[in-house]
Amino acid sequence: MKARLKDSQYPYLGPSTLRDRPQDIIVFLIGGATYEEALTVYNLNRTTPGVRVVLGGTTIHNTKSFLEEVTAASGSGWSSERPHGSGRPPSRR
Repeated sequence: MKARLKDSQYPYLGPSTLRDRPQDIIVFLIGGATYEEALTVYNLNRTTPGVRVVLGGTTIHNTKSFLEEVTAASGSGWSSERPHGSGRPPSRR
């Protein structure tokens, strides 16, 4: 774990020995987490002894739900529920 929070913006109360190296880190993703992000956290936990990262989120996305969220955020109106099974946005003529 290389990154550090600035003490001036994130003051810490308690013994300074605990401040230097976090042992438990909680990452909560509003909007949901993906399986890829969960795999990254798993691998980080496997390779970083003494540090435990816990991943949480408002939902766990699969491919379909993730693309629906991206579409909703972009406002493109694309949906996987297209007539004729095209799965693509209509062409603009």
